[in-house]
This record gives sequence, C-alpha cells and structure tokens, in this order.
Amino acid sequence: MQKKWQFLFSLAFGAIWMLCLYFTFDATLSLTQLHLSDGVTAYSPLVGSLVLTGLLLLLQRLVQRFTRFRQSCFLLTFFPSTAVLVLLTSFVSGVSLFAVIVTSVLAFAWCVMAVMESFRHENVVVRPLKAASWFWQILLFFLLVFYMGAMGNSKDVYRYEVQTARLLRAGHYHEALEVGKTSLATTQYLTAMRAYAMGKIAKSLGDQLFHFPLPENSGSRSLLLLPSDSLSLLFSSDSLYRLLGVPPYDGKQSPTDYLAVAAKRHSDGAAGDYYLCALLLDKQLERFATELQQFYVISDTAALPAHYAEALILYNRIHPNPSVIYENANITANYLDFKEKGRSISRREQRSNLLRREYGDTYWWYYFYHGQ
Repeated sequence: MQKKWQFLFSLAFGAIWMLCLYFTFDATLSLTQLHLSDGVTAYSPLVGSLVLTGLLLLLQRLVQRFTRFRQSCFLLTFFPSTAVLVLLTSFVSGVSLFAVIVTSVLAFAWCVMAVMESFRHENVVVRPLKAASWFWQILLFFLLVFYMGAMGNSKDVYRYEVQTARLLRAGHYHEALEVGKTSLATTQYLTAMRAYAMGKIAKSLGDQLFHFPLPENSGSRSLLLLPSDSLSLLFSSDSLYRLLGVPPYDGKQSPTDYLAVAAKRHSDGAAGDYYLCALLLDKQLERFATELQQFYVISDTAALPAHYAEALILYNRIHPNPSVIYENANITANYLDFKEKGRSISRREQRSNLLRREYGDTYWWYYFYHGQ
C-alpha cells in the first residue's frame, strides 16, 4: 500500500511538472535558454518538457533514496525538484530576487529537517498511514504546488512575446496581432514586434497601432529594435530592417530622424507609415501634419488611415494656425464626444479610465492620457 500511494504522488507531481513546463513556463524557459546560449540554441516546448520532467523525477528518486524522511514526510522529497523548477524560471530578464530568497530560506529549512530526520530512530515496521498523516500529506502536496505557482516566473507578457515571435517567424502576421490583444500588459519588445506585423500588412500601422497598449515613456523608440535585442527575443531584428530597407538602428540618433531617412529612401513602403507613427508616438503633431502630405493625399473626400485622420482632427482643434485643414464629420463628432465626456469628470485618473473603455483605441486617448 505504501508503494502504491508513493507512486500515485510521483505520478501526480510528474503530470503537474509536465503541464507547467509545457504550458505555463514554456515562454520563460524559451527566453532563458535563448539568453544563456547567446541565441545559438532554441528551446523546444515538447522535448524540453519531457526531458526536464524526467530529470526532476530522477532527482526526487535520488533524494528519496539518500534521505531518511519518515513515511509521513515522504512528500518533502519532492521539494528539491520543485525548487529547481522554480529557479529555472527565475533568471529571465534579470534575476527574480524574491523567488531566489524564498527558495533559499525554504531550502535551508528543508536541509535542517533532513539532518534531523537522519538522526531519528524509527521503527523498522512500516505502518499504514493514519488519517491525520493523510491530511498532512495532502496539505503538503498543495503547499508545494502553491509554492511552484507563486514563485515560478510565468508572466503573461513573456508568453505574448514568445507566441508573437513564433508566429512572425512563421509568417502569420494577422494571428500574431491577436496574441494578448485584450490584455493591457505590454513591453517595448512586444510593441516593436506588433508594429512589424502591422508593417507587413499594407497600411495597417496607421489603422491599428493605438488599438494596442503601449509602453510608458518609450514613444517612437518602441517601434525599433537594437541588434542586441535579438538575444532577448525569438525574433531577429534583421527582419525589421529588411522591411524598412535601411541599416539597423544603433540608438545614436532619435528614432524619428532615423525613420525619416528610411521613409525618404522608401516612401512607398512600410517605412513611411513607421515614420508617421513615430511622430504620433512622440506627439509631434505639427511635424506629422507637414510630413503626412508627402505620403497621402489629404482632402475631405480622401480616406486616410484611422489614426492619421484622428490626429489631423485633433491638430486642427488645438493648433491656432493649422498648416493642414482636414474635416470628417463622423470623426469630428467622435472627438467632440470624447472631449465632452472628459469634461464631465473632474478627477483625472477616473476620467482617463472611463475614456479608455470607449476611446482607448484612438490617438486622442494616447495624446491626452498616455504617460501622464
């Protein structure tokens, strides 16, 4: 009977580790391996999950063999394997210091218990577990699972980055834009990859960029990747610069000036929309209105990408002497409604949150509330 329930617990932990490795920690481990190997090797979710689960179970068996925990403390032999799994996820984008500290404290306590148990004189007769012992076993099982879930690094944004990068590499640009679409979590890397996907879809940047959450205080820089960023992503920055048709961005000049050169060289490609969106991200409306005429026909009857039209309506309303005149009755009505609803709420934070629900996918919300 003792062997049977030990086998069942081993099976349960093996299944949980396997599922966590394949579904929950896949993105974290992918980024960790990419970073540790300097981009030379890539993590395979299925193979990695099988191999790591096997190694964790092997470690548990070794711990069980060389420690003398009582039958009622059998589940403590699973702690080292669980701790190793947690630590494997703690080194992506720096060190998760809290997880390392908690794991170190628990490991010290575990070692003390292991030493104490080694000096304990036990009856060699194996007795069935009592009801109270079963209770503690089950409680310990859930505590170990809770520890793994709470301390393991499984941020949604890492999963979004990895899934988006994989879809981009496969050429599935529309599907890449669906990843994390309803979440407010984002990073500069994720924004750059989404912008690339939009750039591969004709005229999509000007229609969709502000539908997605944007990182704070990044502005136009969030559209670009440095060559070194490839060591933190499963997506190569070379793909972006092939799209723009210019040498990789080195960070020595402003993103808008860099993209202005790209747009001048390739005015009929994605570089033009990249440049215009960079100006919008930096809230340079005057320069945007002037440059827009180089890429689009501006008239009340000509269709413009949604965010460009929103920006022009805003520019016409806040600039005393606009150099470009543009009118669109429907967009103007929406803008006036946006402003009217904003005036009805005195507290800025509450006003920002309320307007985000209805107008969070417009340039107006970005211009007035993002980063404020």
